[in-house]
Amino acid sequence: MRENYTRKEVMQNIFNNPFKRFGDMGFIKRSRDIEYVEFNSHIWKNINKECIVNIIKLCDKALDEYFNENMG
Repeated sequence: MRENYTRKEVMQNIFNNPFKRFGDMGFIKRSRDIEYVEFNSHIWKNINKECIVNIIKLCDKALDEYFNENMG
């Protein structure tokens, strides 16, 4: 499992793939500081810590699969 993703690789994957779809739906947006993603405040209020942990795990898994397929 690859663990040393560069910030650029992660940002490209997030912003080029699912970001546009979720951004178009108003769920998330790019912050003024391009390194961060902002969740819609109504959605964020309803996300508990367990959900955040699961989101991070899913993102890590998706990044790992993406880079294993495309870089490995």
